[in-house]
Amino acid sequence: MKLIPSRYASIHERDHAYPALEAQALVGDSLNTGVPLDGMDNLRGDLMSSRDEDVMVQLEKGEWLLVKDQAYHFDWGRFDKAAQEQKTAQRVRALSRKPLPEKTVEKFVALVQDSITGEPLANRKVRFVMGQESSVRKTDSLGVAYLSPAPPPQSIAMLQIHLAD
Repeated sequence: MKLIPSRYASIHERDHAYPALEAQALVGDSLNTGVPLDGMDNLRGDLMSSRDEDVMVQLEKGEWLLVKDQAYHFDWGRFDKAAQEQKTAQRVRALSRKPLPEKTVEKFVALVQDSITGEPLANRKVRFVMGQESSVRKTDSLGVAYLSPAPPPQSIAMLQIHLAD
């Protein structure tokens, strides 16, 4: 707690000042117990006499204010929220510049060629047989057929490719 002259008090200090009656009670307790208050010497210096009653009159008139300690504590809440929003915006910008890796589907690519001439067999239906599984695909204009998802590497050796009619 601190005693300050009301004519020099900031708005923030006025908001955190005790009401006059409560201030008188707290200052009276301080005077009775001998516990010093910040600003008491300044208040007594402004008075013509240093009597306790004159101090109480100044508080009653509102010439001097007893300000709570909270008036001098900095409120970080206003800045924490803004800082958190700024940090979130930075994360969003960073992610938009470098998007999260997408799951890629691996494909098995087979070039289907005529066994005698070696020419690609374009736009033909091809059946892939791997163990018990079979799937039909069509080759593109270059004779390439795509099998998705890619078979495991150990089963590629058992992969059979047949022309479908």
